[in-house]
Amino acid sequence: MLTGKRNNAEGVLTDSYLTETYKFLKDGRRTFVHRLKQQFAYNEACRDAFQEDVTLGRELNHPNLWRYSDADMNYDDDGIPGVLLEPFNCVTLESYLKENPSFVTESAEMERIVNEVMDAVAYLHEQGVCHLDLHPRNVLLTKKEHQVKLANPFSPYLHLSDALSLETDGFVAPECFSEATLSDPIRSDIYSLGCFIAYLYDMASLPYRYRQVVKRARSTDPAMRPSCIKAFRNAVSQARMQLWVAKGIMWVLLALLACWGLFSLTTSSEEDEIHFVQPTADNTYIYDSITGQEYYLNDSAMAVREAMIEHQKEKMMKEYDRKVNDIFKKTFRKKAEPIINEIYTEEHLKKGETETVASRRGMKRLMEIQEELSQQYELDPTTTANMAASVIDELTRQRMKDLMRNE
Repeated sequence: MLTGKRNNAEGVLTDSYLTETYKFLKDGRRTFVHRLKQQFAYNEACRDAFQEDVTLGRELNHPNLWRYSDADMNYDDDGIPGVLLEPFNCVTLESYLKENPSFVTESAEMERIVNEVMDAVAYLHEQGVCHLDLHPRNVLLTKKEHQVKLANPFSPYLHLSDALSLETDGFVAPECFSEATLSDPIRSDIYSLGCFIAYLYDMASLPYRYRQVVKRARSTDPAMRPSCIKAFRNAVSQARMQLWVAKGIMWVLLALLACWGLFSLTTSSEEDEIHFVQPTADNTYIYDSITGQEYYLNDSAMAVREAMIEHQKEKMMKEYDRKVNDIFKKTFRKKAEPIINEIYTEEHLKKGETETVASRRGMKRLMEIQEELSQQYELDPTTTANMAASVIDELTRQRMKDLMRNE
């Protein structure tokens, strides 16, 4: 029997609408328990579905799936069925990215996570199983190697009525809420995969190779999506190849242009050169012996050309600054929001308190976060201070509105 009651749990690690997985103290050692949520624990159909879930979890064997242990299914003191999972020191991807927003800059690691999630989903599909609840809360990372462990496949619960376990959180395919029986559940997983990749690169630029594929995968029409994980990967590879070909053509053209310029310099004669003769203070006289034309090039025209180049450089730098500032604000917002929520509570609002220990500590922490991110992204502290103040003001006003609405 699972030791003790639910209050022995250290906290829910990940969950779906019907089930939850939490750290649990068993014989003085920390382990993980997967079980039905209490409100569904005594529903016979849900209990049968949970038994099917456990049986399926034991049969599946893939390094990127969180496997159930071979131990018998047990019941806690409340009679709620649960099963032990393989022990891992892990955290949900959602939590990890909130705590480590700079992780998105590690492109190799991001690519590895996407591939491991696709490996796990492809394996499920090969076994005739669809996940149907692919969400950052159901993707876990081992703390040491950051290996993916996919949890909570929904297939065993698909036959339950009223779409009990699916939430409209933006990751579930729209047909899951409108079709009594899914005609193509694999394409429903492809939709969730597209949403997952878009989420993963939320604070960074979505790589070119994924852009069109993710757009197709998130189509509301299932027929427009890739038919399977292999087709999804092939489309990504094709986009990558197109990018390489385009870059290759560009470098070939540049090389040809450079060779032509070098050839022109080494083979030209006095008869086919463009001669610059008699420069004056304001104009340069030019004679083109090939066309037989002669004209003056005003020095102001040269200045205009140089100004255009400088303008283009300045435009590119402004775009770079805009993107970096946008990343700063998104990262700062994610870190600042829970702190603002701790500073402004219903209790403080009722007492009319505006200056508390929590407030002073919170503001100090917000300043530290602003300084840390300013150094991390190599931004001007004054600029980041202004952006941080704007974000704090916006979050504070939103928090106060929420509190007033709850009254």
